[in-house]
Amino acid sequence: MMKKIILAFAIFTSLSAYSQSKQQFFPDEELITTGIYYYPEHWNKNQWERDIRKIADMGYSFVHLAEFAWAQLEPEEGQFNFGWLDTVVNLCEKYQLKVLMCTPSATMPAWMRDKYPETYMMYGNYIRGENGTRGLGSIVNAKYRFFVERIITQLVKRYGQNKNVVGWQLDNEPEAKTLQRIRLIQMEVLTIWAVWDSGWEIAKQCCLHLSIINQWAVLPV
Repeated sequence: MMKKIILAFAIFTSLSAYSQSKQQFFPDEELITTGIYYYPEHWNKNQWERDIRKIADMGYSFVHLAEFAWAQLEPEEGQFNFGWLDTVVNLCEKYQLKVLMCTPSATMPAWMRDKYPETYMMYGNYIRGENGTRGLGSIVNAKYRFFVERIITQLVKRYGQNKNVVGWQLDNEPEAKTLQRIRLIQMEVLTIWAVWDSGWEIAKQCCLHLSIINQWAVLPV
């Protein structure tokens, strides 16, 4: 019995001596980093530093910023305000948090709905979407695409060379409401093509194809 105990102890000791540490397979520098979404535009300015410090203290590595902040970045058509976002980006750098800058195309400002209602999706009853929620931009509308390109260009000019900005988020959850979006796009396509008799059959075929798509990956190239 004693020999069995000694043998078992010897095996256990041997295995322990040659056991593989977690660092061999999971070195800290190669672990997946985690981040958090933060919306400073919804909080008092005097709370920003407190929040950023707590985010860093909790162990997060980066922060998403500005994905729904178009109204704060461009409060009036063609008038841009990046001062508040500069402050938050600088706070992130102060507390060693990287920034993932987001394009704000998912939430258009109220002035766009008032002045350019065609930039909003049209529902099946031919009524345009109203300001106050996200994801209602008409991606087939040239004016909407123009405004999106302009705000993104301004963001890139402002933060594209900032070493603390390590990435960019394009749109927000583009597949979250795929079928709903497709139905709204169908109405837009039909409305545009209806003015050209030659394009009517093409529009119907396009919408027929869109109706069976349930993910962007299967869109024809």
